[in-house]
Amino acid sequence: MTVFPDLIHTPHELRSRTPDGLDLVVLSGFAEFVFKGIAGTDWHRDVLVLRVGPQWSAPRGVVHLVSRASFQNEQVATYAGWAVDEVAYDYYEVVPGPPGVQIQLEAKIAVRDVDGYLLRASYYATAIGTLESSRTNE
Repeated sequence: MTVFPDLIHTPHELRSRTPDGLDLVVLSGFAEFVFKGIAGTDWHRDVLVLRVGPQWSAPRGVVHLVSRASFQNEQVATYAGWAVDEVAYDYYEVVPGPPGVQIQLEAKIAVRDVDGYLLRASYYATAIGTLESSRTNE
C-alpha cells in the first residue's frame, strides 16, 4: 500500500534560469498524513509519495530530501520509533492531463509501536531542466 498526503502545507517554489537557459526550481513544504505503527517490536513500513512542483517538458535531475516533521505516541512509548529510511525520485505523468511530467518524491517511512503515529514530513527538492511553460513560451 502507498501513502499519499491528505494535504501539502506551505508549498514554496522559487524559479530561476541558469546561464545556459535551463530552468532551476527549488521546492519545499510539509506533507500531512496519518501513518500508524503496529503492535510489538516490528516496524510498520510503507512508501510516502509526494507529487510536487510544476510540469516539466525535459527534466534533467533532482536533488531531494524528505524528513519526519511531526510524530506522536498516544500512551507509553514501549517500542516507539519513527523513521524516513530512504528517498528516491521519479517523474509522474497524468494521462490524460496537462503536458509534461511532475516530480514524484518516494520516501520509505516506518513507525514502531501500536499507538505511534507519523503525521507530517517535510520535503525539499532542487530540480533542473526545461519547464513545460518555458517550452510553450519559446
